[in-house]
Amino acid sequence: MDEIKTNVDETMGVEPKTGEPKAEAKTAEEMYAELLADNKRMKKAIDKATADASEWKKKYMATQSESEKLSMEKAERDAALKEELEALRRESKVNKFAKSFMACGYTEEMATKAAEAQYSGDTDELFRLQKIHSDNMAKQIRADIMKTMPVPATGNDDDIHLTQEQFDKMSYMELKELYEKHPAIYNKFAN
Repeated sequence: MDEIKTNVDETMGVEPKTGEPKAEAKTAEEMYAELLADNKRMKKAIDKATADASEWKKKYMATQSESEKLSMEKAERDAALKEELEALRRESKVNKFAKSFMACGYTEEMATKAAEAQYSGDTDELFRLQKIHSDNMAKQIRADIMKTMPVPATGNDDDIHLTQEQFDKMSYMELKELYEKHPAIYNKFAN
């Protein structure tokens, strides 16, 4: 019952426990000022926590023996070297994959993206890139075929009645024109 009364009081603009009218709603500027104050307070707390952690680390290091300090420093160096080695191995493997993709006709940008996807095991991205590459290759092949395709002869070759004797008497320019316009007829008499 108290729960229902609290909900009713909140919707009526009355403080639930005291029964007094609620204070006016805050303006955007007041809310922004409160957020800035909270932000500053949290930043100070983070800075203090960082300083405390640093101070505790120094105290801890001072209490350790020399061999413990050396072993801790060695462990930190080993972790950094291991991380660097893993990064170099990853970069090397991605470069090898990218080189292979470029050999297959991928652009450098697509090859790098595909290599990253292959290395990270992102097969969805890899297949998406392969589909794009396949579509681009199909377009390129069509364009190359269209460039090399001869222009179809106009008219009908059956309309030309030519004898071997007439063919032999034709000038170079006439032969060239016949070859360009009616290659089948030219080849028939030229052989």
